[in-house]
Amino acid sequence: LEKLIADGRIHPARIDETVSRVEAEMETTIKEYGDQASFDVGVTDLHPQLLSLLGKLRFRSVGAQSVLQHSIETANICGMIAGELGINISMAKRAGLLHNIGKAVDHDTEGHHAVIAADLCRQYEEEEEIVNAIASQHVERLKEASILAIVLSSASTLSANRPGARKELLTSYIKRLERMEEIILAFPNVKKAYVLQSGRE
Repeated sequence: LEKLIADGRIHPARIDETVSRVEAEMETTIKEYGDQASFDVGVTDLHPQLLSLLGKLRFRSVGAQSVLQHSIETANICGMIAGELGINISMAKRAGLLHNIGKAVDHDTEGHHAVIAADLCRQYEEEEEIVNAIASQHVERLKEASILAIVLSSASTLSANRPGARKELLTSYIKRLERMEEIILAFPNVKKAYVLQSGRE
C-alpha cells in the first residue's frame, strides 16, 4: 500500500505488478532475518527453508518482543545452561533457535506449535535429539523429558518471563490481579485469595 500510494498510479495492472515486486522483496527480507538470527546465535548449516521460516518469526510477536527475538534469546540461554551442565552447547543453541519455528506456519497447519516445529525439523533432517526436545518442550511431567528438553523449556520460560518481555503497564497489571482475586473471593466460603506467578496460580 505504501509503495502504491507513493507511486500514485493505482490501477489494477499497477497493483498486480507492485504486489509481485513487494512479495519478492519480502521473501528476500525474510531470508535475511533468518540468516542474521542464525549468524547471531552461531548456528550454522540450517536448511534454507528453516532459515526462511525463522525469518517469518520476525513478524509475529508475543508481548514486547518478536517470536524471532525470543528464539534468539532462548538459544543463547540454552547455550549458557548447557555450558554449565556440561552438555552439547551447539545442540542446545540449535534447539533453542528452532523451538518456536512451528509458529511460522501454525496458522496453516493444525496442531500445537511445538509438534509442528518438531515435524518441520524432522522433515529438514535435524538430529532426532533436537526434534524430541522441541516436541517435548511443553511436557507437563518433566521426568519423561530429556535433559535437552528440560534445558530448552527452562530457557524459553526465562526468556518469556524476563522483565520487559511482556508489554504491560504496572497499573493495568495490578488491576488485573486484583480483579482475579475479586472473582475468586465471590465464591461462597472463600475468605482469602492470593494470586501468584502473574496470575498463573
